[in-house]
Amino acid sequence: MKIAIALEDLNPAVRFYFDDDNRESGWVELRALNGGAADDINKKWSKKKVEYRVNPQTRRNERIEFVEVDADGAFREVTDYNIADWNIPDAKTGEPIPCTTDMKVTLMRGSPEFAQFVTKSLDTLRVDEAAVAVEVEKNS
Repeated sequence: MKIAIALEDLNPAVRFYFDDDNRESGWVELRALNGGAADDINKKWSKKKVEYRVNPQTRRNERIEFVEVDADGAFREVTDYNIADWNIPDAKTGEPIPCTTDMKVTLMRGSPEFAQFVTKSLDTLRVDEAAVAVEVEKNS
């Protein structure tokens, strides 16, 4: 097995076509969320919080720590990270749909067909990456 690493792009996107027989139908370039990006997103959208409550049994104040997550912000950023680029023509006009963060979120939340395609493709990408990791481990 050959492994190629480019330092300027350690987690390159992989192109998935909507129809392999008709590549003009459109494509999406995806990348799996790596540990560094996941940590950055988690730090940005998760906040540690503390509350004090009276325990009804002991009648004493108790300190309760928890993490509050801005799920919308995290979803937006994960979606923007996962979808690197695309070429999607609008079904009515034929014009390309712009690949912006807002449009990525709109399609992921509003188009079940698109969201399923992206989710399935990311699953395929993760399975392929796991197979590479197993192969690397075997050859070590």
